[in-house]
Amino acid sequence: MDKKAFFFSLISFFNKKHIPYVLLGDTTNFPHKIDSDIDLAVSKNDFKKIEKHMQDFACENNVDILGYLQHEITAKFFICSTKNGGSNIIMNPDICSDYYRNGFLIIKSEQLLDKRKVNHTNNKEEIFYKCNDSIAFIYYFIKRIDKQALTKENIDYLKILWNSSKSEILPLLNQYFPKETVNIICQAFNNNNEYKLVTEIEYLKKNLLFNRSILDFTLNKFREIKRILHPTGLMIGFLGPDGSGKSTLIDFVKKNYAIAFRRSDYFHLKPRHSNSNSNSNSSNINNPQGQAPRSSFLSNLKVIYLLIEYNIYYWTTAYPLKIKSSLIIFDRYYHDILVDPKRYRHNGSLWLANFIGRLIPQPDLWIFVDAPTDIIQKRKSEVSFEETDRQRIAYRLLSKKLKNSVQIDNIGTLKGVTDQLRTNLINELIRRYNQRLRRSIK
Repeated sequence: MDKKAFFFSLISFFNKKHIPYVLLGDTTNFPHKIDSDIDLAVSKNDFKKIEKHMQDFACENNVDILGYLQHEITAKFFICSTKNGGSNIIMNPDICSDYYRNGFLIIKSEQLLDKRKVNHTNNKEEIFYKCNDSIAFIYYFIKRIDKQALTKENIDYLKILWNSSKSEILPLLNQYFPKETVNIICQAFNNNNEYKLVTEIEYLKKNLLFNRSILDFTLNKFREIKRILHPTGLMIGFLGPDGSGKSTLIDFVKKNYAIAFRRSDYFHLKPRHSNSNSNSNSSNINNPQGQAPRSSFLSNLKVIYLLIEYNIYYWTTAYPLKIKSSLIIFDRYYHDILVDPKRYRHNGSLWLANFIGRLIPQPDLWIFVDAPTDIIQKRKSEVSFEETDRQRIAYRLLSKKLKNSVQIDNIGTLKGVTDQLRTNLINELIRRYNQRLRRSIK
């Protein structure tokens, strides 16, 4: 099913289960253009059962739930995968009851659902509910101000809502802004000078009147602790000989699966400097094994240093990114030294290097990329045919020792190879989601 079909399948399920809902945000181009999350609000009672509802929806519509992120006290961001022709698409229903921003209550679910409107399209069967215009304005205006992002498209949508329900919007604005700020907002919309608000956006955010109860503060802190203890990000390590196709598959994952996370970060070898460009890495050198090896003593000292370095950078860089629900991709990792010690000038104890590898925080998923030796040699011939063959065997043996590792054979068409990767990645995300469900039941 495509994005539009997914949206109406979800709406149809809510209707069948008698779950009142509204679509939040700019609904102008729905359902023909769905570029981001599907933001929905439901009642408090229905939100308490939203995980069960989404599981039932998934079972009935051949949809896989890959995970969810609770980003507010009463908001869960679901990651769903569904087949669309010969590929998969990722859809993200972001469902709330009361609308919170950064732990502050903005709009109660009763207000969001009150006097909801039917959004008609040219197709009589393609109808859905949205907020009444005054609440829709408040929701969208405060969201854009708090994000400090107000585009021409945003303003055009807000202008339509303002003209439709100006008298109902004004008393609501007084709940969220001081009187002087409300006057600035009203003058901007009444005098067709809405773009002035863009220049005043920092002032508007500074003057937002948010209230937070002790209970909300406590619940929000509890939510944050849960995210720290059970981060929702995913750390993937790609290993394989130069020329096996790692960069191509890394780009595929970033392009197709970053949407399943709140952000994505790329590292080469060590978790030090995040880089969004997977093609800029230090592995592209003419002679990877050309440097003179260190002495045995210095080599052993180096791997001990790497143990300290990897642990420091993991807990100060990679783990905080996992808490932020990042898709973290590594092109190579410490364990590469176990296969190709010459590349890293290692001339010390392989037993020590292996032992150190067990003490270093590891990716959640290892992806070993392999290809026939003759194909690798055509792409990268910096090392001999025999060395490439040796590395392929060594990587396969290493993959059998590491937990949560998958082997991708880069043979045949690109679609066939990416299908292998897609299947393994989706299976890993489903496994993690099911593990999380079992943990919540306990």
